[in-house]
Amino acid sequence: MKRKYGAGVIIIICLFTVGLIGLSLLQKNDNNTTSMELEKEYYSIGDVIQHCDVIVIGTYKDVIENASYREYIFSLDHCLYGSITDENLYVFEQTGEVYVEEINYREKKDRPSYQKGHQYLLIMEKTESVLLDHDRFMTAGEVIFDITEENYTMYGEELNITYNEIMDQIRETKGEFIPETKEQKAYADIYEEMIDLSPIIATVTILQLEMEVDTHNGNVYTAEIQQYLKGEAVNSRADGTISLVLLKGSVEVGKTYIIGFESPEEGSVVYVQSTKNSVMDLEQQDKIQSLLEKR
Repeated sequence: MKRKYGAGVIIIICLFTVGLIGLSLLQKNDNNTTSMELEKEYYSIGDVIQHCDVIVIGTYKDVIENASYREYIFSLDHCLYGSITDENLYVFEQTGEVYVEEINYREKKDRPSYQKGHQYLLIMEKTESVLLDHDRFMTAGEVIFDITEENYTMYGEELNITYNEIMDQIRETKGEFIPETKEQKAYADIYEEMIDLSPIIATVTILQLEMEVDTHNGNVYTAEIQQYLKGEAVNSRADGTISLVLLKGSVEVGKTYIIGFESPEEGSVVYVQSTKNSVMDLEQQDKIQSLLEKR
């Protein structure tokens, strides 16, 4: 039985590796690139707008091609909804074949979906993670709103809708166009940052490399928690182990570290480090425990 994924879940798949959460099919092509068949959940235009995190107008500049995905680079022209901190936007697209059962839609993602120099209305979900070099965005519903050519399509079909009608529907759902501002909290040092941003801090032994990942800067390790310093893991395997997604090169198999990590998705045993510096040597344990006692 195939599983269906909405845009938010697909972002999690891309972030925490396709192998852990499961896609319909993963295979190597003749040119040694990776492709997959992905059955997606059907989204109406209303669904796309309702579930989005950001709405922007951007100009398509370039594409970064990887073995199993693309990242389209857009310059930010106007932010209509949500919070954008960078001048360029990186829109993620998994390569392979997309299938939507409800409308019997199937499309191979074997070439770029946008035209360079064209301006687009982008309605997207957003992922921020220490495992990424930049914020990652993803569209839902296979929607492409090409403002330059006034060509608006969804699931490969032309939409009988005008630009003004699209904007009116966005206003009805999201309210007036007031971009959010997001201030970054300043921390005295990496210890304060880890303690504040980590729901769980523990001494952890790295047992083995579970999976190497090419969709972000992390790898997946099988790990065993030795002692909790803050919080407690809510899910684990029957043998007590968990999966930890950590920045590449931050740990060695067989060694024990102090690691701050995030709480997992419901029912998942996959945990992700919480900050870029939340993997520390055991020698830092006294300092971290002292700081925790003062909070």
